[in-house]
Amino acid sequence: MRSLILCALKLKLRNALKKVRPTFERPPLVEQAITVIFEQLPDFSIGDFGLFWTKIQSEFPYSEAQTPIDGKIEGEAFRPQQFQLRLLQASTLPRCFYRSDNGSELVQLQPNRFSFNWLGTDDTHYPRSEATMARFHALFARFKEFVAERDLGTIKITQCELVNVNIIAVADFGESFAVAPLIFEAANFGRRVEFLQPESYMSNTQQAIMGSDGFVGRLYAEISPVTKIEDGAPAYRFEITARGAPAEDNNGVQTFFDYARNALNGSFLATTTEHAQKLWGLKNG
Repeated sequence: MRSLILCALKLKLRNALKKVRPTFERPPLVEQAITVIFEQLPDFSIGDFGLFWTKIQSEFPYSEAQTPIDGKIEGEAFRPQQFQLRLLQASTLPRCFYRSDNGSELVQLQPNRFSFNWLGTDDTHYPRSEATMARFHALFARFKEFVAERDLGTIKITQCELVNVNIIAVADFGESFAVAPLIFEAANFGRRVEFLQPESYMSNTQQAIMGSDGFVGRLYAEISPVTKIEDGAPAYRFEITARGAPAEDNNGVQTFFDYARNALNGSFLATTTEHAQKLWGLKNG
């Protein structure tokens, strides 16, 4: 069965825009972030955070200020991930959070960045990427209308980013982090060495996303052992990020996100075991 899934995945990836859309009854996905980064809006001021909030406050009644974040720009040339430290000037505008009443939706805004986050809660379940992507586009359209009304400048998108965060409970597979081989395909670490007893597993990979015309962006996949904040239970955090520059045409952003969804879903299917996928209720891969 596992070989059939991998063969099907390889066939799908021959055409990078052919949909890779698995369906899970109980996916471990707890957060999805959809982001566009654009050239700094020259006339955006601190008051615009509040003015934009009035446009969405009925849906996002809570707001808070956060430290702004840089937008990493992906180039085709390979570069290893590096630690970066940036000192902020006192005049730097913040990043603003707008939260929904039930905590399942978050809009993040700064003068060169717009994000929509879906967040899993006890009362909400992942609505699939078609729904979250439609929600992002609808909210971003409202922001673009606001920018035009306020004459804040032209939105010139330079980068798109899609992030999936999965929290995989160890208790679903055993009692300790040593259950990693039951969850992840590449985690058979030291199992054939009698005097080595596995304790945990970490992984960090980086891959180029290739399309029919060449380089599209880059995929980052990181697996790390964590403990859940609410109860301290052990879990694995599996975060997958697709990032790249959209083509300069009317469909550039949508096309990139189509590639990104394929890349994230393909990586998830290839990295997790058939046993884990069955536990999560995979219906189609």
